[in-house]
Amino acid sequence: MKKLLLFATCIIFQNTYSQSSKVFTEDIDRFWVAYDSVTKIKDIQKQTEVLQKMYIDKGTIGLKAFMEERQFKASDLVEQINAFPKFWNTVRPRTLLVKTKIHEMQQSIDNLKKQYPDLKESAMYFTIGALKSGGTVQANKVLIGSEIALGDQSVDVTEFSDNWLRDIFAFADDDRLVALNVHEYIHTQQNVDERKANLLGNVIAEGACDFVAELITKKPYKANYLDYYPKHELEIWSVFNNQMYGLAKSDWLGTGGNPNLPCSDLGYAVGYSICKHFYENAKNKPLALKQIIEGQWDDATFSSTFLDNSGYLDYLKKRGFEPSKAENIEGYKLENDRIKFVFKSQPNIVAFGNNGMVIYKASDFENIKNVNIAGDFNGWNKESEAYKMKRISTDVFELELPITEILKKGERKYFKFVINGQNWVEPQFKTTNKGSADGGSTNLFVIN
Repeated sequence: MKKLLLFATCIIFQNTYSQSSKVFTEDIDRFWVAYDSVTKIKDIQKQTEVLQKMYIDKGTIGLKAFMEERQFKASDLVEQINAFPKFWNTVRPRTLLVKTKIHEMQQSIDNLKKQYPDLKESAMYFTIGALKSGGTVQANKVLIGSEIALGDQSVDVTEFSDNWLRDIFAFADDDRLVALNVHEYIHTQQNVDERKANLLGNVIAEGACDFVAELITKKPYKANYLDYYPKHELEIWSVFNNQMYGLAKSDWLGTGGNPNLPCSDLGYAVGYSICKHFYENAKNKPLALKQIIEGQWDDATFSSTFLDNSGYLDYLKKRGFEPSKAENIEGYKLENDRIKFVFKSQPNIVAFGNNGMVIYKASDFENIKNVNIAGDFNGWNKESEAYKMKRISTDVFELELPITEILKKGERKYFKFVINGQNWVEPQFKTTNKGSADGGSTNLFVIN
């Protein structure tokens, strides 16, 4: 009788633990069952119908939320399945490891609750996406793209044309999932409108999640950008310092696969470093953790004050950082019915190309043989003769065009400058008539 009672007690405990943890992994199982059926079919339409019926229609609310947040559908996933068979076959066993990590994930959340008593409970959903994201959130739901979150160096990524997944997987191990889960859990605690936040606020919001994940798991947060950033801290900050009060963020966050950047997602590393210095310099650690998690990162004043109070700028200056070290070119001007693009010599012009970051000093300006305009209006063609700027003096390039050739009244377009056909340059934040930019390119607009 005692044995039976003990057995029943264990059953109750396990069921209670499982339900309280709110970790849902069934989408992974459903996907692979659907995958086995889809890969036996040659007709793409039938593949899509089978995947829709077997995986998506039966999916959790977490899968539906993930698809909504990352904007993909059954046909997108079928396209990825057909395009990368080696990837899917080798990532499969990795995705099945998630069930072995549930207890560790719950322990990490319990530890987070101890250090941050105001923690709001969230549910965790492990899904298979269309290679859209390793993780995101919606309200109180943590949404994990397991084919990215659980990949490591054993996964074959040779079918991809860029190094995004290779770089992510190079720093992945079995512990990464636990840390990533804490990272996304912190996002569910934040109340940040990233559309209103400037670049500084957005990178701190992301970096805060990396830092807290490291603090809670008591293990270094492993990522390619955290490996690259300390080695190039001053030169990267010199560029960031000139852009942080603007809204453009695509050169810093969500940059996977961009060959014009030296390393993907460097904004996470910037934000992580700011938060780490803030926490380490704080006398009241519990209060510091609370401030990091609850930061009003869509408030420009709050973000700027947090940076000042972190002590990170003082640290950088001691290492030799000079605020005026890197500058970018002017941008453009609107004059009646004409638009004039202007590219001027500066003490330092920062560009990104296939060879990473390039800084053109004023003394190197003569080495700039040509400058082109590339943007929405010309299909981002970096070699178009129609958008090649004219050198009007030793240190100035210009191109004047009718506004109607670029955009209509009230439209918004994006552009960058291209030096010598290969190095892309971001116009400075204070560009005349620049407007609010999102997507890492200057926002070109006409005021109604």
